[in-house]
Amino acid sequence: MAIALTIKNAIGGKENVPLPTVQKVLDNYGKAVTAKARAVLAEKNKNATGNLSADTRHEVLVDAEGDIILDYPFRSAPYAMFVEKGVRGSIDDSKAPNSPFKFGSGTGPAGGLKPSIRQWILDKPVNQWRDLKSGRFMSYDSMARMISRKVFLHGLAPTNFLGPSLEMLYKRYKGKLEDAFSEDISDYYQKTLDDQEANLVMNFKLL
Repeated sequence: MAIALTIKNAIGGKENVPLPTVQKVLDNYGKAVTAKARAVLAEKNKNATGNLSADTRHEVLVDAEGDIILDYPFRSAPYAMFVEKGVRGSIDDSKAPNSPFKFGSGTGPAGGLKPSIRQWILDKPVNQWRDLKSGRFMSYDSMARMISRKVFLHGLAPTNFLGPSLEMLYKRYKGKLEDAFSEDISDYYQKTLDDQEANLVMNFKLL
């Protein structure tokens, strides 16, 4: 999707300025963030199936208000923000005190934790535990029940794989983005406004 900047003049007219250079720099920024985020997931051993890493992909788009956005939609891994921000437990917030998510709040789908934990045990994989009383191996269902109860009560710690990657690499790409905006806008002026007298106000946001 091609992105453009809307320029408004004093008499209410609008011009859409193509931003090919900005789009290229944003795309490179997104690729760099993706590589860093995937490295963090691997380093912190948060990549049991590879699905979250594979779904860490960016899109450059313009929203309804005209803001240019570098987006990570996580269509195949909708749980990504739970991993990123953590989840507060129903009785204990200490693992993720700043998370907007909380077990038992009623905002998420009911009954999804235990099946997810059971699948995680298989994907990881986690070796079967022994029952301390009988000495026998526990079933995966029993293991999932114990783990999911602990997670529900005490929460999940955050794995900040995306936010810090965005912030760290933004410092590297900020100047490049500013130069790209200047280049694209200057090119537009030279091609279309050389012989026109116009009072233009440029207003854009980069989120």
